[in-house]
Amino acid sequence: MPLDYSALLNRMDGDSDLCCELLTSFQKDMSMYIRNIQNYIKKNDIEKIISDAHALKSSSSAVDACQINTLSYQIECEARQNNTEVLHQLGQELELACENFTAACEQNKHTGE
Repeated sequence: MPLDYSALLNRMDGDSDLCCELLTSFQKDMSMYIRNIQNYIKKNDIEKIISDAHALKSSSSAVDACQINTLSYQIECEARQNNTEVLHQLGQELELACENFTAACEQNKHTGE
């Protein structure tokens, strides 16, 4: 599930405007982190991969972006193990998860759920 909007809405006491603001802000940050993580993977900059994956993991948790959260955690763990082959695959999966998240946000705007 790319986005658990019900959980987010529940944590925000039903304030859909606040949810929208949080999701919009996260999407901007998400794009930056994805670009950075992909660049760091190409450069094999393990410390920066760990740092940005950790930050993305934390922020994705705050908005119930489930797939992104799981993949960010996996990237952080694999980077700590210096498993560069797996990092390339996980980076691609993370990009797809972000596309799915963006689509879920757009669908949510139209359906209100």
